[in-house]
Amino acid sequence: MFRRFFLFSLFFFPTVFSMAAAISNQSGGADYNGVPLRVSSESSKISPDLNLNPNPNPSFGPSSNSSSSSKPSSNSPAKSHSNPNSLSRAPQFVLEPVIVEASKWQPAMEFANSQKNLITGKDLGNGTPQTLGEALDGELGLSVPTLGGTGRAASPVLGGFTGPRVRVLWDGLPLNDPITGDPDLGELDPAILAGAEIAHGAGSGIWTSGGAGGLINFTSRDPSLSTFRLVSDGLGGQGQSFTLGKEIGMGRFGINAGRFQTPGISAADSKNGNPESDGFSRERFGMNFSGNIKENLKFSFRGNWQRSITDLDGYSAKLNLPVDDDTFQQRRDMSRWVFDLTSPDSNGEWKFYFGNQRIGMAGVKAADLYSNYDFFTFIRKQALDRSGYESWGEWTVGIERQETEACNSGLYTRSETEGALRAGVMAPIAKGWRLHGIFRRERPPMKNEHWVDTGRIALVKERAEGDIRISWGRAFRTPTMNERFYPGFGDPGLLPEDARTWSIEAAKRWWRNKLELSGSARDTLATNLISTTSTSDPAYPYGMKAANVDQARVRTHSFALRSQTSDTGKLSAEMEIIDCAKNNTTGTMLPRVPGKQFFASFEQTINRTVFLLRHRLWGEQWDDASNVRSLSGTGRWDLNISKKFGKTSGVISFLNLLNNRDERILGYGEPGRRVAASLEFDLD
Repeated sequence: MFRRFFLFSLFFFPTVFSMAAAISNQSGGADYNGVPLRVSSESSKISPDLNLNPNPNPSFGPSSNSSSSSKPSSNSPAKSHSNPNSLSRAPQFVLEPVIVEASKWQPAMEFANSQKNLITGKDLGNGTPQTLGEALDGELGLSVPTLGGTGRAASPVLGGFTGPRVRVLWDGLPLNDPITGDPDLGELDPAILAGAEIAHGAGSGIWTSGGAGGLINFTSRDPSLSTFRLVSDGLGGQGQSFTLGKEIGMGRFGINAGRFQTPGISAADSKNGNPESDGFSRERFGMNFSGNIKENLKFSFRGNWQRSITDLDGYSAKLNLPVDDDTFQQRRDMSRWVFDLTSPDSNGEWKFYFGNQRIGMAGVKAADLYSNYDFFTFIRKQALDRSGYESWGEWTVGIERQETEACNSGLYTRSETEGALRAGVMAPIAKGWRLHGIFRRERPPMKNEHWVDTGRIALVKERAEGDIRISWGRAFRTPTMNERFYPGFGDPGLLPEDARTWSIEAAKRWWRNKLELSGSARDTLATNLISTTSTSDPAYPYGMKAANVDQARVRTHSFALRSQTSDTGKLSAEMEIIDCAKNNTTGTMLPRVPGKQFFASFEQTINRTVFLLRHRLWGEQWDDASNVRSLSGTGRWDLNISKKFGKTSGVISFLNLLNNRDERILGYGEPGRRVAASLEFDLD
């Protein structure tokens, strides 16, 4: 499979280069979890600054990756953070040195100017996590409970909404499954990522809609060093990986590869009488190539391939608990690549993007053939953007097209096409205030649905001593293919879900920006929510169908404290409280939404050894939509110790220090106390 994708890429390059040259010449150089599947929701996986350098110029946006001729002057309104010691809510960081870097096709999240966290690749790897779910769990407003151990389904909860209503992108391609809507973060290796942006509320991103809760955007890591790494997860699992980064010819070439295998833990949890451990294995390979075709034309290519095998368990509706199943396995294959061209000119740049993603997932259970399943999705995405700087501010316009093919084997096969127009603007207005606006006009692939308008508008005032933001945003979610086409349940006439968010955010800084206190409040109203309703229609033999029946309101407020205690010490604490997460139609509370969430970390360097203590706390929550099963609050403490010896660096992680095994979701407990470690060798 990888050989075919690689050969196709080589064949595809010359055609795209010719198109880009033509463009350049013309421009002058320029739950509702009632959806039934063929297996249980668990087994089908749909449930539910270490050494960081502040960068005064934002690393996201048109100016960050353009040639020097395209950057604004010192008087340009594009410069928003000029203090290199700023500890603003979303500081910009230099992740690692690069020689040549092509622009990402997406316009900057700064156009939306929503509350966001920027997480570097180094932070994603803190504590030797082996999956994205483990790395992100506990970030402000983000909860990622896992259905068992490593490799199991891990769907995010953000802004009071569960997985299908949280939009997740990786280099511009969606990770939300078109069939189920869920983005699964339980299998991906955080080591291959340069970082993540987490934005809260509807309308958070110009390059996508579909997130009532918010947006998570991942970017790939382009290796600049050659390294070899050994890891242990503390459960008997071992892994090896290497990266290679070299300058060749017109630019830089890099590859990364790795394998990981662990016996895991009892996903069904041994305290419930299920002692069987459930293993996980993963193999991955990636490559990137970026450089200059000519002086005013840059290119970037990234490709990734991954194969994984996960042991699954069944779920007993009678016991309302997971149960052992030593014959159930899931196999998942993914191949994806993205290619973009950038042509800078005197006041901005053109960007062309092409992405391709193929995912196949099969569940095999020898003892019960009816529980077998086979999903396949294929996504192609193209986009063309033009961004620029003017005397009055910055702007961007773009057009995109996405083709989706999906097959729920034995049930249905669908092919759909959707398109969107988008625009963004950042401009100063009176008395130190700036206007940030994004707009999308999108045509979803639904029956009797034409165009849907979404976006976000924000008023922003930023000063050295503090900031304030007031914003309103709107997003929609296309019903999943199961919700529309599942035999005996789906309804092709479903309307898109709609969400609107008001928010206000403020931050205050003291002592030369060494201390910052920030807070925010958000109110989101979601309508046309899709759930299950009973019916006597003979076309629905199960007696139930998908329908737009629910409305929900979520109100949250959050606080964050960040302090640079010394040249070698840092302290941060974040807390989010959900005042209301209610289904207005049924009067019940939304399931799997913690009532409060707390995250704190303290980092101290002593004799070149870095100690990082982290605490995560999740409040009480309901485990089901009917509010019958409740879960008490839970938390965990972790301690990471890292040190560099010449060209070798090591990390020891003492995870879950208090050995807390409390349930987080559907009867699954947390892995117990363990010691994980990694050792990395610099080969350059």
